[in-house]
Amino acid sequence: MPHTQAHHNSNDPPPSYTPPTPPAPEVTPASGLCPPGEVQDEIIAENQRALPEAGDSWYLVSRAWYRRWQVATSGQATKEETPLSIDEVGPIDTFSLIDSSGNLRMPLLADVDVSVLSSQSWGMLKDW
Repeated sequence: MPHTQAHHNSNDPPPSYTPPTPPAPEVTPASGLCPPGEVQDEIIAENQRALPEAGDSWYLVSRAWYRRWQVATSGQATKEETPLSIDEVGPIDTFSLIDSSGNLRMPLLADVDVSVLSSQSWGMLKDW
């Protein structure tokens, strides 16, 4: 059986090794990582497209708070709104939805007084 030997020509560049690039860490509430604002906006917008089904839990948040979060994550403020950074938004605010007795204030109008969030969106916003 003939024996072959690999020859390396001195004019050829030496072989090189490039280690594989590790995958990017998954950004989820469980991962403990907080994605940049624009990514948060995209994730929540996608989750909010789901239509509620019987048995689903949905959460109410102050429309004013949710709009502040949207301005901070999208960077798109109206003339009446002040541009914000994500750090300026603060935790989810539901105080304006409760009366002095601790009951849900009535009437509350969706997209006027409150924003309705899927349980997945609520969980992400709460954890971020």
